[in-house]
Amino acid sequence: MQSHVAAQRTTKRHSTALRSQSMARHGCALLTVLIASKLAALQAHAQAAPKSGFSLELDSGLEYNSVVSLNELDLSNNEGDTALLVDATAGYNRELTDSLELDLGYTYSVLDYRDIDSVDQDSHIFSADLVQSVGGAKVGLSGFYVSSDLDDQDFMELGRVSPHISGFIADGWFLRGGVVHSTKTNDINPGRDATAVISEIDAYHFPAGKPWFVHVGYKYRDEDADASRFDYTGNTLKVRYVYRLPLFEKKSRLELAHQYIDRNYSALTPSIGEERLDRRNRSSIELQVELSPSVDVRMYYNYSDWESNLDSVDFSRNVAGVRVTYRWEP
Repeated sequence: MQSHVAAQRTTKRHSTALRSQSMARHGCALLTVLIASKLAALQAHAQAAPKSGFSLELDSGLEYNSVVSLNELDLSNNEGDTALLVDATAGYNRELTDSLELDLGYTYSVLDYRDIDSVDQDSHIFSADLVQSVGGAKVGLSGFYVSSDLDDQDFMELGRVSPHISGFIADGWFLRGGVVHSTKTNDINPGRDATAVISEIDAYHFPAGKPWFVHVGYKYRDEDADASRFDYTGNTLKVRYVYRLPLFEKKSRLELAHQYIDRNYSALTPSIGEERLDRRNRSSIELQVELSPSVDVRMYYNYSDWESNLDSVDFSRNVAGVRVTYRWEP
């Protein structure tokens, strides 16, 4: 990566206090898994009670990335590393009327690499979704806000507001469409501050009596940044196949997916002397096994091939990981 990132990495490696903090995070993740298993056992023997609308989800795991990158700054290197991932989510769901539903959520998310500490991130994520049933459709308005720190310094804020509509259009066919207005600020490189308008549509097919479904999605993005060299229009196409199956007498789900992204930049990128052009393909496989009604484990692998005339985002990489999730609804 660029020299200033390398300098941060070197400094932090020699910081005993921050290294201790990283060890504490790993300890917390292991403790999370142990607590989750104990709580799940207690919950299995608890008497049924009316749902309060509140929920808690703890998700923790390890991931290996063969090329560590920082997409928001277009940085990467040829080194691989293992990361600890922890997400703690609190949610609240309430039916305000017979046809109006409110969902609120907060997530604290940690990405903590073992060696390449300069790309460690902590994020606070807030979400809200208000949905009104209208005939056979659901019309809603969702909001989303993220505040992230990079290497214990202010990094990025992202806000999104999206009206959306969804519903079954025929037997086994479900459609969802929405328009997103997005704003982001980048404290490290203010030229990347941007607004974007995104149009998205997703189609799902659930064949009657079959244990599988297919999801196809398309997204068009028009991003306008403070620095014109970061302006671009982009297309995203994704395809997913999900198959539910019993595995070791446990409910399981196998998912195969592929995503294609292209970005066409509208101004000259000074470092390459031409307009930037990105093409990104990502294929993935994931197996989720339900250990109990409130605990499941996910194992996943994905391969990404990024092609660009900007060298720092022209690479291929492999990512593999395992995560354990615990959910609790009092």
